[in-house]
Amino acid sequence: MDRNKDCYAATELRKKGMDRNKVRIICRWLVALVFILSALTKLFPIQFFESMLVNINIAADRPSAGHMARLLVALELILGVGLLQRQLLRRCFLPVTMLLLVAFSLHLVHFGYNEGWNESCGCFGKWLSMTPISAIIKNVVMLAMLGFGFWGGEKDPKFSWIFPGTLIVVALAGVYAVSGMPRDVVPIMPQQTVEGNDDNGDGGATTNGDAENNGTDATPVAPSPPSPFAVFDDVPKMPHDFDMKQGRCLVSFFNPDCEHCKEMAYELGEIYRETGTRMAIYFVFFGEAELVEDFFLETETEYPYLIADFDTFFNFINTSPPELYLLQDGQARERWNSDSFDAAKVAEILGAAK
Repeated sequence: MDRNKDCYAATELRKKGMDRNKVRIICRWLVALVFILSALTKLFPIQFFESMLVNINIAADRPSAGHMARLLVALELILGVGLLQRQLLRRCFLPVTMLLLVAFSLHLVHFGYNEGWNESCGCFGKWLSMTPISAIIKNVVMLAMLGFGFWGGEKDPKFSWIFPGTLIVVALAGVYAVSGMPRDVVPIMPQQTVEGNDDNGDGGATTNGDAENNGTDATPVAPSPPSPFAVFDDVPKMPHDFDMKQGRCLVSFFNPDCEHCKEMAYELGEIYRETGTRMAIYFVFFGEAELVEDFFLETETEYPYLIADFDTFFNFINTSPPELYLLQDGQARERWNSDSFDAAKVAEILGAAK
């Protein structure tokens, strides 16, 4: 009888152990899916995540943010896939994932304190808005789930570099293959002048023909490169067609759901009304067309605009939206973002264009 009781008790313990292992696997796989989902939502489009890194001062500019964004996305993919299997699970993937969640949570506290607790933290790119508080709660839950799997879980099988090495190479190569190499933003072209002819009423620019007609011996000015703004030539424009490549104009890049963008747009509207300038201004948006009308209502502005796709839009963003360009015949002469925006200088430029 005692032997039967012992056998029964051992069987029950084995069942409980198997049940715990099943729960550990489920918890681990759920966390893995969250990491993979987070990586994929940041990857499409990667430019949005790059902009977020610059906006929260993790990266200095878009080129450096480009590589940082791709490495972070690859890391999330590596950890997500690593949690789905047992190779190096307890020795590497579980502890590294837990440390990363702690680091993310500390960053979220800093982000919430500096940017606001109601701002989207960008944990799931542009696809899912999540506040810092919600993201911290999510991380704490995942830490608890991984902790349950780390302590008391099965030991790792025999070590081999084949799987982790292959995973790292495939993740990095895949991310760069899908998103491409980080691109440089639109360069600022200094105004070209010919010595002795800096007040021709064209902002200081003198063409080769001008030099010949004036009988000067100045060195010919090299022709301007193709305008990067030509990519918008075939994009539908509202309420009428316009050409950014003719003369001097301002071009503003706005996210219609961005508070900093609304503030700059409102300031620009005030400057235009005060100066009575004739210089054209055009707005370039990304996102939902339905938000544009609300944007104009909130900012008390209404200027010709177009809606660009994500990739094209963010090729013109050096830091993060908003960004304002001063163009001369399709070439960027000045650029401002929300931090560098100089209302007095913009007013001076517009006032001179009456």
